[in-house]
This record gives sequence, C-alpha cells and structure tokens, in this order.
Amino acid sequence: MFKSLIFLFLTFSATLCQASVVLNGTRVIVDSPKNEKTLQFTNVGDQPALIQIQAINLNNHSAPPFVALPQIFRISPQAGQTVKLKVTESNLPQDRESLFYLDYTEIPSLKKGQEDKNKLYLIIKNRVKVIVRPKGLNFSIDNLKSALSYHIQGHDIVLINASPFYANIRAFALVKGNKTVPWNDAVTLAPFSEQRITLQSRSSLSGYALNAILINDFGADEKISVNEKSHK
Repeated sequence: MFKSLIFLFLTFSATLCQASVVLNGTRVIVDSPKNEKTLQFTNVGDQPALIQIQAINLNNHSAPPFVALPQIFRISPQAGQTVKLKVTESNLPQDRESLFYLDYTEIPSLKKGQEDKNKLYLIIKNRVKVIVRPKGLNFSIDNLKSALSYHIQGHDIVLINASPFYANIRAFALVKGNKTVPWNDAVTLAPFSEQRITLQSRSSLSGYALNAILINDFGADEKISVNEKSHK
C-alpha cells in the first residue's frame, strides 16, 4: 500500500496529528463475474475523521472501470465503515488481470475546545491496488511463482512473468556463494510481460541464483526461488 502526505495545514504548531483510519487489507482482489467487493475501514484513533475515496486509472486518461460508494463519509472513533466497490466496465480483458488503484484521503478533525490552539494537521492519502481477476483463466494463482523466471544480460536482470496474474515482488537478491547483489525496491510485473533492471554490480552476474519475496493475495510475504531461463 502506498501512502503519501498531500497537504499540510497549520495554525503554527507543536503538536502532530497522525492518521488513524485503516483499510482491512493491502490490496483489493475483485473476482469476475461477481464484480464487486466490500471494503472495511476502521478508525483506530480517538477523534472522528472524514474520508474521501477516489478511483484511479494510471494506464490511460479514461475513467476508471469501477466505483466505490460512499465516496465521502465520516468515521467516529473506534468505529467502522463499509464501502461497496463495483466494477462497471464489461469490456476488460478476459485472458489476464487488470490493475487499477483506489485512493482514500483522511482529513482529521479538530478536537473540541482546541480550535484556537497551535497545531499541525496532516491530510494523508493512501493508495491501494485494485486487481480485477476474470473468471475462467487457464492458470491457478497458486502456480504464479512457477511462471516467474529471469535471465542475465550483462549487468542487467530481466524478470519474466508468463502468467495471466500480476506478480508483486517486494524485493529480490542475486546470490552466489557468500556474494549477494540485492534489489530492495518493489517490482510489479504485469501479466505476460518482462522487465529489465540494471543492478549495481561491477562483476559478472553469471551463475547467480535469484531469491525473491513475492506478495500474495493476502498481502503476506512468500520467499521464493526463481528459475533461470536460458537466453539466446
């Protein structure tokens, strides 16, 4: 889940108000043909919060193919709120997953009686992936790790995803004996795609094995060994 600070407003300040609303889960998987999902938000703080939700399509400038309702709501302290997410587009690819995003922005409230006191308030935007998974794929998500491979080209590694699913890799490392070449940035491999990454290594990477941390549907980490694919 991606989190960013999008705005600061202050009445000059010595006190920091932190985000308190959390979403159950780090990603949203929407299965076809049901095409809907119930999201659960919880306010774990001691003050009310206002939440604004926005659907995002980063692939192009068209409207996102789903809606989330309600789009704006208030959550009392230690209370919850459900949001209904529904896919509205029927022409999404049926041979692979589609990826979109959901932003939810938390606007903190002022404590009663402290409106005139110096405080710093944060408006924080969180971003989660929304993956639409079509029915009838001739491939099981349980076999995703076996569909991942790689090959070395000079100082580059080419990661390959031969499955119809998005592969979310938290980090990986090339290992040979007691030598390790790490990559600590997250990588998202689209279905049936490959991605080239230049590693910070001055020596040959030939003979290195690839270990990776794959993020599953539940947001949990799974350590895997990735098979090397011969490259001509």
